[in-house]
Amino acid sequence: MSLYENINKRKKAKTSRSKKDSTISPESYANMKAGFPKKAKGGKVTSSKKDLKNIVGELKNASKMHLGQSKTIDKHLKLMNQGGKMTGPSHAKGGIPIEVEGDEYVIKKSSAKKIGYDNLDYMNEYGKIPTVDARKRSKKDA
Repeated sequence: MSLYENINKRKKAKTSRSKKDSTISPESYANMKAGFPKKAKGGKVTSSKKDLKNIVGELKNASKMHLGQSKTIDKHLKLMNQGGKMTGPSHAKGGIPIEVEGDEYVIKKSSAKKIGYDNLDYMNEYGKIPTVDARKRSKKDA
């Protein structure tokens, strides 16, 4: 429960404390008060249009960002149930958010490169280890 909700709950129950007996620090109370929009006569919020435009702009930017992220995730989800190599940014640049099931196996990039993507693709498709390096075999040899 937020500080504001707690204060209002106590007011409604008529169990409010006086400022003298308050357990809220003066700093917290001042911060809380500063965060409330001021009301003009007639009850209208007197935030500036510039502030509201900034808020709307930030919400639009966040929506665009989330839309882009959801499209990327959707693209990867469609490919993931088939298995195979993932493409995208490194962990340092945010990586790829994935969801795996129990008993699925993920290996690190350096190991995948050493084993070879063709060998991993072969194991994924046929469920067995290739007897010949898959990089040297064609699909018809399987």
